[in-house]
Amino acid sequence: LSTSMDKDARAALDAAMARLADGDRSAFRHLFSVLWPMIHAFCQRSLGEGADADDAAQEALEKVFARATDSDRARPVVPWALALAAWECA
Repeated sequence: LSTSMDKDARAALDAAMARLADGDRSAFRHLFSVLWPMIHAFCQRSLGEGADADDAAQEALEKVFARATDSDRARPVVPWALALAAWECA
């Protein structure tokens, strides 16, 4: 699982989450394209490949988007999203 992103990529992801939290739905595509593979891989490593991992990843990503306004803009998005994924895997 690679969660390493350069500084600019992290900043772009964090900015996209802030835009989504502010109601800008155009930020969704970027967030999904970056977070889905990361969260899905995390869930597969935790639960193995299969329906359980797929379901956990889907639930986690749904929570990321549903709780966008709860994200702390002073903190990076990736650890928060992976914490939601860990919760779903548990």
